[in-house]
Amino acid sequence: MGNTTVFEDVSPQIKSTIERQKQQKLVSDFIEELRDDAMILTYKDRL
Repeated sequence: MGNTTVFEDVSPQIKSTIERQKQQKLVSDFIEELRDDAMILTYKDRL
């Protein structure tokens, strides 16, 4: 029984950590796309 409560205590922390990592991945992917778009735009400007 004791182990269950420990796991239940830790579980929300794990979930929130995973959520945070997902969000950071989404943000970094988004920034990467923006950077790629910006490079394309600056490349076109140079042509």
